[in-house]
Amino acid sequence: MSLDILLVDDEPTLLAALGDILEDVGHRVLPLADGDRAYDALQPGRFDVVITDVRLPGRDGHDIARKALQLCPAPAVILMTAFGEVPRAVEMLKLGARNYLTKPVDEDTLLAEVSRIEEGLGGAMDLEEQGVVARAPEMQACIRLAQRLARSDLPLLIHGETGVGKEVLARTIHASSPRQGGPFVAANCSALSPELIDSELFGHARGAFTGAHEARAGWLRSASGGTLFLDEVAELPPAAQARLLRALETGEVRPVGADRTETVDVRLVAATHSDLDERVKQGEFRQDLLFRLRGFQIVVPPLRQRPEDIPPLARLFLQRAAARLGNAPPEISDEAMGRLLSWHWPGNVRELKHVIETAAVLSEGAVLQARDLRFGGLPEPDEGDALDLRAAARRLEIAQIRRALAMTDGNRSKAATLLGISRKHLWDLMRKHGLSD
Repeated sequence: MSLDILLVDDEPTLLAALGDILEDVGHRVLPLADGDRAYDALQPGRFDVVITDVRLPGRDGHDIARKALQLCPAPAVILMTAFGEVPRAVEMLKLGARNYLTKPVDEDTLLAEVSRIEEGLGGAMDLEEQGVVARAPEMQACIRLAQRLARSDLPLLIHGETGVGKEVLARTIHASSPRQGGPFVAANCSALSPELIDSELFGHARGAFTGAHEARAGWLRSASGGTLFLDEVAELPPAAQARLLRALETGEVRPVGADRTETVDVRLVAATHSDLDERVKQGEFRQDLLFRLRGFQIVVPPLRQRPEDIPPLARLFLQRAAARLGNAPPEISDEAMGRLLSWHWPGNVRELKHVIETAAVLSEGAVLQARDLRFGGLPEPDEGDALDLRAAARRLEIAQIRRALAMTDGNRSKAATLLGISRKHLWDLMRKHGLSD
């Protein structure tokens, strides 16, 4: 993997030489000769590595190192120092700097140190093995930020359209974090009624209410020592938002019907496709909870904005689908790949996965053909089909309803919103086409 590096030295020749060396091996380098500019450039999540001279005009290297080490996540800090300044560099090692190099800096030693940092970050997250593909620049930037934030313990908000893979990214961040040995608990806030949300979040004692025959740990206690992923967090009822905020601030939860609190240690990763700032303006979401959740934010781009990711994702899903079927994975014909690349993917990666899995079942032989692809659940009509406009409209209506329901995991209110109709109108259409339960 390539790293984002802040390189600071007031010797122009050395700055240029070290910058070229680092860029030649694939890293992205911001070279600065002024301590004040370097200090201002330090922002959370911007750099993986900071390499700075100790003696600089303006703010010196110690000021830069201190600020870098206070960021969350903190970049790796390497100091460059003259022999007489080694004691001050050692002080910075005690505060968390990674290493110091005496001048004149040996190029091989610097590259070896940066390589060790690179291996430590890259080895922590085997992305494609977990289904996260990043060929497009927009997705690569998203993943670089995720890799940095995996080292942090602060709450994280993942924003993106339905189906872009927010839970997959959350699982990958957990697997790359210091909490990887702990539990990962995934919960969908839109799937529960307001009456059950407290029990699901905080657990309940035996006999707390009618039907509570056994005690329940709840999401927060079940995730203690690990990561809790709250999908569709915008759908939390207001009362539950207040209690969740208090639990995050105090680290304590009180199960429903219990007479004492319990301590929990959870890293919260929340996700939504909604505009939470707009929800706050409308009085539907607590601003203080949003501040808490948005310790850091990752925005996952929709699939239509990263077509470079479609071919490798399609091949990955096809390989997995074929393995489940006990078949050798077929190749994808040029025509089929062209169809995949030209589709607008309203359901994002989830829709692509469904299309490929369906095609894997329909495909015959060693090559997956365009005719095997079912966009919206229906095949494209053949040229010989009757040109009946009403029948075509019916096919399209059914396909769009099925797609909207698939994109929202069967949530009819959300599906109606996607379709631009009322929930009642959707219900009427489903009954008309025989799609209702």
